[in-house]
Amino acid sequence: MMTTRPTATLADLSPRHQEVALLTARGLMAREIAAALYINVATVNNHLQMIYRITGCRDRLALALWVWRQLCPPLAAVIASVEQREFGIDTRRRRRVYTPEEDRLLLTMRAEGRTWSEIVAALRRPIGSVMGRYRRLCEREEQAA
Repeated sequence: MMTTRPTATLADLSPRHQEVALLTARGLMAREIAAALYINVATVNNHLQMIYRITGCRDRLALALWVWRQLCPPLAAVIASVEQREFGIDTRRRRRVYTPEEDRLLLTMRAEGRTWSEIVAALRRPIGSVMGRYRRLCEREEQAA
């Protein structure tokens, strides 16, 4: 998962940082980037740390996704939908959202009379989040009826 500055673009990076970011996005390791750019591995790692700071990315995968978003804006929508579907990440707020399966599980377990601690353990979510989600689901059902 990443938390990028919404205003960060490739233009915010120096030409060398852009090269390092692009090679990282292609999947090259620090040693391979160093060889390609004729620089030291430690220098590559320093560049990566600076790139992470500028973009707000936390790791190489997040940086790769950020680079591809910058290079191909239509791809950004595809990446966001994959993040939502596969990882349950709300790309607007960068937090994990409840999937329909989790909603069904929550409602089913509650209808079976399970305790909140059992539900929290099954969903692997904080108790406040689970209870709030349950309340919102009940409100939706009441409005629909």
